[in-house]
Amino acid sequence: MKGKVRAVLRNWAVAAFVVVGLLALLVVGYNASREDARDNNAVDDSETCAVDAGVQKDLIARSSGVEGLSYLVVTKYPMWSHESRVWLQGNLIRTETVVDGETLILVVDSQNGELLSYDGAENTVTRMSLGEGYAAVESPLEYVRNLDPAEWVQGEVAFLDGRRCRQFIREEADGQTVLYLWEEFGLPLRVESTVNGYTTVTEFREMEVGLLPEDVFHLPAGVPVLDLADKDTPPA
Repeated sequence: MKGKVRAVLRNWAVAAFVVVGLLALLVVGYNASREDARDNNAVDDSETCAVDAGVQKDLIARSSGVEGLSYLVVTKYPMWSHESRVWLQGNLIRTETVVDGETLILVVDSQNGELLSYDGAENTVTRMSLGEGYAAVESPLEYVRNLDPAEWVQGEVAFLDGRRCRQFIREEADGQTVLYLWEEFGLPLRVESTVNGYTTVTEFREMEVGLLPEDVFHLPAGVPVLDLADKDTPPA
């Protein structure tokens, strides 16, 4: 009984921890929804801005053909850092995060409103229902497709992991956001968000584009499942 209780508490903690990491995949996503944080003087109707918007629209369009992604996401906050291995395809997201020397696995199925977490120490799977907070998590693909090119000014060309990227900058009332879009697929490889002098950097390393094997989103077979889907999901 104690083992099951420990498994439940552990999986709840894992879910909360990883969701925080998912929300940090693109810190700028929070700033993107803050209309009042935008510096209205940063964008005008000049010919240069029109060209910048055209270039970014072209890059973003390249992401439309991407169906599957895998990458290592590393987010560096002012006081701590977080990293996870991520696979995403359609409505499915799998993350693997190492905590205290153990690999914690989380699979999110947004279409079915389900979250599965695997506890290797207890060899158990916990199934939970997705709350509104989980459903609101955006993938990098969704994020770039919702970008408004008119808000950004084109910067220099940079190479990250040998991949040619185009830099875009948006000034905020309390800082700025710098986005590096991979020219080949129009996907973000690095996001720098500075607010009130504090910078958070999110890097998408070892990114691979292409359809993923279906079993990537399968958890180990024959493992006992603790079903909490009919109960309230603990807040993140």
